[in-house]
Amino acid sequence: MGDEFAVIAGRNSSDVLVLRFEHNYHAHFLSFDSDYLHSQARVSADGSRIMLFSSQGFRLYDAGGNLVVEQENPDSGRIFNSQHIQASGNLAVMYPDALIIYGGVDGIPVFEEWGLSSVFFAPDGISVLGNDGLLRLIDPNSGEVINSAQVGVQYFAAFAGDFIVDSAFLGERTLIGAGETDEGYFFAVSDNRTAVIYSGGRRQFSVHIVPGFVEAFFMPNAVVVSPMHGNPAVYDLRRGRLIYEFDVSGYLLDIFVADGLYISRFLAMGEGMFALLLNDRFRPIATLPYFNELKGGMLIFNYPRGMLRQSKILSLDELIAIANDLVS
Repeated sequence: MGDEFAVIAGRNSSDVLVLRFEHNYHAHFLSFDSDYLHSQARVSADGSRIMLFSSQGFRLYDAGGNLVVEQENPDSGRIFNSQHIQASGNLAVMYPDALIIYGGVDGIPVFEEWGLSSVFFAPDGISVLGNDGLLRLIDPNSGEVINSAQVGVQYFAAFAGDFIVDSAFLGERTLIGAGETDEGYFFAVSDNRTAVIYSGGRRQFSVHIVPGFVEAFFMPNAVVVSPMHGNPAVYDLRRGRLIYEFDVSGYLLDIFVADGLYISRFLAMGEGMFALLLNDRFRPIATLPYFNELKGGMLIFNYPRGMLRQSKILSLDELIAIANDLVS
């Protein structure tokens, strides 16, 4: 019925449904080449740069959708982690023995070093251990050294607040997460059967886990322990009490905090990314297909046809008001 209206009707009913197409131009954020393969799309804090990236490399666009630079990652098969830093728009690419931090404005590296003994990412900085036993904490926004210490170990070392997690402390265990919360600085280690949560160097509590790769994500008053082959579980940081266990088909990538709510982003094999909007008790209240990230209180969605769109989280009252406007 023209560009704006459509009519749906059927032979077995006298009902006719009239639809009106609404152009939500304010929701459009960016259009890009949908043929470019990427796993994530991220927006810098000031909105001036948008980065599409995967382990293979990245494309950097300006706010007008113009391509600034395209970069292929060297030796991409050995990359184990890539993290976009929203404040600067930088991209930290981590190898077992190397770290490259690409600048979020022009894609030029602000830090690059190979031949390292270990690399570990945490929100407050990236720990790199040199073969000379020098441990440095690198600011992912500037590439500058925040802190350094001569630790003299060649296996692994990382800053966890004021505490240094090294091979002598870990033994056969693995550092699986670290972060600063309302309760202080915490980190978690795993022996492939148990995950132990520490505050500084002091043991807080332990939980049983499914053997295999596992990560820990720290929230203001909770920690999420997420195994590769099991359900993520949320625990209270003070007492180690189980708060909630997810029953979801997908691997947890990260968790965002939004106005007292939480957004847990998952990757489902064969289905791509989606997220669950959670209440303050971590119970799911909505599913968010194609959710990509949270920026300034706005949800950013990455649609398969090469389009980024944005939306705020609407309260029930706001949804009712919108519905009333549509029928009035």
